Amino acid sequence: MNSWITLSNNAKSIIEWVENPFTNKKMILTVNKNKSYKILNKEIFIDDTLFNEIKNYIADGKDIKVIESNDEKLRFTLADRVDLH
Repeated sequence: MNSWITLSNNAKSIIEWVENPFTNKKMILTVNKNKSYKILNKEIFIDDTLFNEIKNYIADGKDIKVIESNDEKLRFTLADRVDLH
């Protein structure tokens, strides 16, 4: 099982956007392999390694609801039972 503590900072930066930091609302997040994402002032490229790290984490996450998961794209959100703040 993957734990939050063992995730890379880039994986955490991407996954954290499932809760919008500006509105604190749950979002459906889409992550595509071989694409760059600008997270605040940092650009993160989703290569195979990072994509698989995120994919493995969300597959194990009890607080994550996976909507779509394939070799090129991930779509996920927070589980309904997760309360924000």
